[in-house]
Amino acid sequence: MPTDLEIENAIRAALATSSSDLKFKAFFLDLQETLGVDLTERKKEVKEMVIRINSEGGESEEEEEEEEGEEESAEEEEEAQPKAKGFHKLNQLSPLLSEFLGVERASRPDIVKKMWEYFKTHNLQNPKDKRQILLDDALQKVFKVKKFTMFTLNKHVAKHVYIEEEPRSPVKKAPKKKATVASKSKAPAKAKAKGKGKKGEEDDGKPKKPKKPINHPKFKLSADMAAVTGTTEDSRPGITKALWAYIRANNLQKPENKSIIICDANFKKVMGGEAQVTMFSMSKFIGAHLGERV
Repeated sequence: MPTDLEIENAIRAALATSSSDLKFKAFFLDLQETLGVDLTERKKEVKEMVIRINSEGGESEEEEEEEEGEEESAEEEEEAQPKAKGFHKLNQLSPLLSEFLGVERASRPDIVKKMWEYFKTHNLQNPKDKRQILLDDALQKVFKVKKFTMFTLNKHVAKHVYIEEEPRSPVKKAPKKKATVASKSKAPAKAKAKGKGKKGEEDDGKPKKPKKPINHPKFKLSADMAAVTGTTEDSRPGITKALWAYIRANNLQKPENKSIIICDANFKKVMGGEAQVTMFSMSKFIGAHLGERV
């Protein structure tokens, strides 16, 4: 099982190359594939890490240069913006948190970002365990506890965030028809006919809505990348999956440390000529092999 630091490094690398409209469920599956482990029992912790890292808003110079190389049209940016609305939506804050932060409304990432700025400014992280936050008097007044960890921060924040539902247009109901004597007598028969559907579900006669598939944008791949993945175009998650399939098929993981990848001739071409890379640094080389969107 990877350490917290290894997971955090993998999350940072994945966020730097993930599509802006990628949902957490798909991101989590890709992360497990990258690390080669089942993180189901730590899913909540991983989500906390993602929110915290997202809220920091800091990218390394290396990641920023990679992003600059991938230009997107204004139309694509406008399409991506509404999809992130739910996560960055402004919500009403409780009086206590509002007084502490100095704002009446804020998004979850902004709240977490401001909290971490406060933690670091006032040196509230436990020196013996940086994951633990020792609350000062001002924070204790808001959260009513003396300490919590970075993984439970969002649980405490959630108690002070009032999520506002989107207004829905009123639905006009059809006027009820008066039941006749004949229809009343048939009611029990209809109730019996409903019964249970497949797998114990109630069969109400209405067609089930299919789940919307997650559409990751696909890119044209360089000849070197295509030689490794076996395809000329793919999405980022698809490329990552194909790279790991290649790694395992060719036994490129170092036996004593599986996080290190020993590059063969083909893999070296897509990893910037490096003789070996780590599972956490692999993603930064992918951008150089992506062409235009398909």
